[in-house]
Amino acid sequence: KNKFSITPVDQEGKKAVRLDLLNADGHIGIRFPHLPGYVPEQVILKLKAEPENRTTALRVLFREQDEESYGCRIQLDKQWKNFIFKLPEMKLYRDGGAHIADGKLDPARIRFMRFHNYPAGHCFLLGDIEVIYRPQTPAEKEAAEKSASAYTVKKILLPETFERKDRFYPGVGKIKIADGHFKKNGKSSFLLGGWPLDADANPLIMRTLGIDFYVCNADEIYSLYKPKLKNGIPEVSWREMPWMHSHINRFLANNIDFWLEHKSHARYNALRLDRRFKEILDAGHMVSYDPFNPAGVEMYREMFKSTMRYSREYPLFCYELFNEMCYDNTHKISREAFKEAMKKKYDNNIRKANSIWGTAFASFQDIRIPGFMSDDGKNDLPRVELRHREADKHPALYADFHRFQELRCIEAVKKMMPVMRQYDPAGMTYSTVQSHMSLSTDHGEHGVTPEALTVSSDFVTHEAGLHFLESDTPSFSAVAGMMKPLFFYDAMRYFSKGKPVINGEAPILVGRQSADIHELALQDLAALPGIWKFYDATAKIPEGWMQSDYNDTAWKEIQVPGMWGQQGFPKCQVGLYRKKFMISSLPADKKIYLNGNAIADEGEVYCNGRLIGKSSGFGKKFAMELTSSLRTGENQLAIRVVNRFIHDNMYYGGLRGQLSVNPVPLITDAPAPEMEQRHIRSFLWSQVLHGLHGVVICYNTPLFSSAGRIMPFVKKEINNVADLLLTPGNLQTGDC
Repeated sequence: KNKFSITPVDQEGKKAVRLDLLNADGHIGIRFPHLPGYVPEQVILKLKAEPENRTTALRVLFREQDEESYGCRIQLDKQWKNFIFKLPEMKLYRDGGAHIADGKLDPARIRFMRFHNYPAGHCFLLGDIEVIYRPQTPAEKEAAEKSASAYTVKKILLPETFERKDRFYPGVGKIKIADGHFKKNGKSSFLLGGWPLDADANPLIMRTLGIDFYVCNADEIYSLYKPKLKNGIPEVSWREMPWMHSHINRFLANNIDFWLEHKSHARYNALRLDRRFKEILDAGHMVSYDPFNPAGVEMYREMFKSTMRYSREYPLFCYELFNEMCYDNTHKISREAFKEAMKKKYDNNIRKANSIWGTAFASFQDIRIPGFMSDDGKNDLPRVELRHREADKHPALYADFHRFQELRCIEAVKKMMPVMRQYDPAGMTYSTVQSHMSLSTDHGEHGVTPEALTVSSDFVTHEAGLHFLESDTPSFSAVAGMMKPLFFYDAMRYFSKGKPVINGEAPILVGRQSADIHELALQDLAALPGIWKFYDATAKIPEGWMQSDYNDTAWKEIQVPGMWGQQGFPKCQVGLYRKKFMISSLPADKKIYLNGNAIADEGEVYCNGRLIGKSSGFGKKFAMELTSSLRTGENQLAIRVVNRFIHDNMYYGGLRGQLSVNPVPLITDAPAPEMEQRHIRSFLWSQVLHGLHGVVICYNTPLFSSAGRIMPFVKKEINNVADLLLTPGNLQTGDC
């Protein structure tokens, strides 16, 4: 994205795309177009080498759904030339560890056409792309229909009897829930967990730090690979993981309890690129499969068994059904269920529903949710973009669907918890569901309510860390940001309905506070937002444009912040900005900075004709010192902006973020402070004083820094008064 340049051009009356691949190895792909009932036979490309092109040989590849690539080499010419690719004649690409599946090209299964830029050095124009199709034969049509939906699942067979190994680990299994909190060895205890971010951990270090339990998430990260074809049909299977035995043993043998987290995400799922799983995969963040689709439940069963066939032999502390759960299920099964739910809610009166939603559905069967109102899911459309657009038009309809999602999430948890637990029915092992419900960032389209976390869980789990910002001049926003998780902890304790609460993923972050850009904007010495002078310099940059005495009276006016494409300059790729501002006096003992963000994308900034700095990357914050370039009275700011990103026939360039002149820099080059013992003590006490009964110390810094050595001592401090702090009714949060 950052190394290649893709630019539409109009050359010799022909529309084309200029592909500049000079500066980096890689490839550019085009999604291959398919027509139902037809098979592609030939592709004809119109290509022309640019003068800068360094490599005439170009490999063109066609990539199948099974990730095999086929193609050939062509020779680019400095004149326009047609290249004909007869797809059945393309050769299998075997270089560089290329993926090999069945060794047969099926043109109907081509997903991408790619220009292979290895080594770097290509720069050429791509003109018309012509694809020639032929009708499918009856046999091809039948095979395509069968192949499009067919798959098999290799079942994991669990032995009916197995040996429990509890007797080998007398030092674990001592954590119990009693009186609304945890007790370890019969004593009220605040629990410490450890999770080093999907990585292996050192049990000796955890034991030294007083960690009570280790969190492991080994499911589909390690076990679910891309399906192998069996008679042309993919077989979904989960690999064996016998190493789980030694992994669990390492912690239990060190008297550290074991928490097994069923972590899976459709984004990383090996099935995500195959459309036959479209209605099964992805029912929300960390909800890989649709729990209301029988095929989705089947996938979950095998996922659970893939690790529980090992873990069920050991005395585990906890199984986590869903991690970091966000429920967003828009599959057809869910959409149909929503229709029935609305029919019941509105007493089978579609006119009543339409009047509230602002819609004109003929019947409840015709209801379409936002994101699917245009086609009911029949086409490959950008659903997220459509959802926002259609929800804006029909907010009441979307509110009804969102509430429906929340209720379905509760049902999903109630349905799937016993499915998971049947594979390890040991009564001493607890179960939970984890979600932050977006409460720490303001609850929104999350689909999860507190009831989903409490309905089937033995204890409640959420996630929210604390960020300690070191500064001599704290801003309101920084202080509010540090305090916000504390209110979240209070809310989660209230929602828990008397069940213990563990902060299941709690990063401790220490940083140096930079100034807040919005607060700086309110203290702007130059009043920069507003009308600026603007010139489209795509064709040519005027000489001396950045100088104070340059005559810009003929330039257009433009609003800052803003995108130039939305203000009458959609084709501009290089824009020049000028703005005069007054400084009444210059402080003798302070530096002055130009602060800002969102120069889209490359910026060069001048003050009174002098270059003061450059900015690269949309959204990147900057602080450029102006002190030596400023003068008392009138000053001239001049900024050149380059943008090559085009979408919907418009370039997205401009000064799109805040700009201000301040005696404080937006960013600082001072080194970030290191984590100290005071941070860890403050963090742990903040958990218990806001009603939590345990916390998972996550990521590496607190577990492996010297500051972490204080954890067992702080834990002892807390547990010395655990009966007072953890037992419901003994102490109210407000008393703390």
